[in-house]
Amino acid sequence: MSKFIEEMKKDIEGMEARHEQHKELRHEKHEEKKFARELKHQMKHEEHEKIKQGCKIAHEEKKEERHERHEEKQLEKELKYQMKHEK
Repeated sequence: MSKFIEEMKKDIEGMEARHEQHKELRHEKHEEKKFARELKHQMKHEEHEKIKQGCKIAHEEKKEERHERHEEKQLEKELKYQMKHEK
């Protein structure tokens, strides 16, 4: 009977060891997935920031173009006014 009990104890110890190993493996996989999600989120955030910066640059360029066109029109008006009054 004691041989049977010893075998059962060994079987139980083996099962516990496999269970513990499986638990560690699940934990490692969970950590890997968590890291991958965080990395993906960070990359999306960085991409969003790049797009945002691109939009800001494009907006500033358009703003400068509008300002230049406005100055040209003002200059044209002044020249027309001067030419009109010189005659």
